[in-house]
Amino acid sequence: MTGETIMKSRGRVLLPPDVLDRMGWSGGTALEIQEMSDGVLLRSRSPSRLTRNMNGGRSRPVRGNAAGRD
Repeated sequence: MTGETIMKSRGRVLLPPDVLDRMGWSGGTALEIQEMSDGVLLRSRSPSRLTRNMNGGRSRPVRGNAAGRD
């Protein structure tokens, strides 16, 4: 599938609902982010395996609803 989306002011990217459905992703799905030479790869990840983030190597759960926080 090829499509496009727009990054919001705080770096949020919305994925089309049909992509989310096909991937089986919903709110709270842990995603691995991998930088590539030509872009970024998103891959689903088990929350227990999500062990580091971009803020010093510690993970922390995300709580609450992110809707409306643009």
